[in-house]
Amino acid sequence: PYKTSVKTQRMEAKEGGIKWDLSFKKNYFPKILEQLRDKGYTIDPPSQKALVARLNKIMNRLKPKTLNPTLPFEVHLVQNDTVNDVCYPGGGILFFTGIFGRAEGLIDPQSDEEIAAVMGFLELRDRRVSVRVGLRTINSGRSLTSPILSSTGDQA
Repeated sequence: PYKTSVKTQRMEAKEGGIKWDLSFKKNYFPKILEQLRDKGYTIDPPSQKALVARLNKIMNRLKPKTLNPTLPFEVHLVQNDTVNDVCYPGGGILFFTGIFGRAEGLIDPQSDEEIAAVMGFLELRDRRVSVRVGLRTINSGRSLTSPILSSTGDQA
């Protein structure tokens, strides 16, 4: 279902670029998950085990077509009604359950194609935006989850 005749153009890694991404994921992504848990959010809720497995399966199928297929992509589902998703440097991806909600959700949780389209956009956005956001966040001394918690109405 994800076949295309368009050839993927790979980006050239800049000095320290991929190393920085991988370092960020190793050192900060677990802390982001911990901060979310500390705020009372459930990561990969047991009641959503099938959806979490599908999210990771879809990412694994998309991985060869990403700009950097060597990244260790890791997808998690955050139990929260916020319509949101985020991709961190190094391949850490969070989906909030609200994005699949019936009333305000943007993605049909039964549609692999809709999920794949959002994941593709997230991966592209990660390459262009989140490195700068991550650097500004780290340099400012703010919590790494500040942008996420702000969108949920919480304070970091």
